[in-house]
Amino acid sequence: MNLIQFNKIFTPLGIIFEKSVSKELVKIYYELLKGYSDEQIDRALNITAKTCKFFPKPAEIIETIEGNQSEKSLLAWEKVKRGIEEAGVYQSVIFDDLVIHKVIDSLGGWISIFEIEGDLTWYQKDFERLYQAYNNKPQLLQNTPKKLLGLIEIENRNSNYLEDIPEAILIGDIKLGKAKTLVSPER
Repeated sequence: MNLIQFNKIFTPLGIIFEKSVSKELVKIYYELLKGYSDEQIDRALNITAKTCKFFPKPAEIIETIEGNQSEKSLLAWEKVKRGIEEAGVYQSVIFDDLVIHKVIDSLGGWISIFEIEGDLTWYQKDFERLYQAYNNKPQLLQNTPKKLLGLIEIENRNSNYLEDIPEAILIGDIKLGKAKTLVSPER
């Protein structure tokens, strides 16, 4: 979506909320939202027009697109469950969200999940709590592993069988292009 198209769908918000929408305001909102698809922006502007009592702040529009922190942490947990099913304890895994790596690393690493006996309910609660704490705080993501190691890779690295390290299982959309997206599987 270009600026002219954005202006056409954004300006009506000013009419609805009786707020003067200057060219500068349109540019600011456009710059903050241009990383999202046309459909996401259009849908979010329609929803905020229907649900907000005051002219929406950029954060409100973005939250409409991305969901709130609780929803984000639950979606991240769903990816972890998918990783558990697809990769298991033996395969290394790369998630599309570096925050997931940070949280799992903070909770003891990929293999530690499989050492839990029984239900993962308490682990999930800890995961979601930490995910919310780390999310949108890039300064906390420094030194986060780009890949979570499974047993095969750990054993082969320890035995110096580097040529026998299998490819990591990719979970999520690695091509997202967002700041949290992983670019390289190296640590």
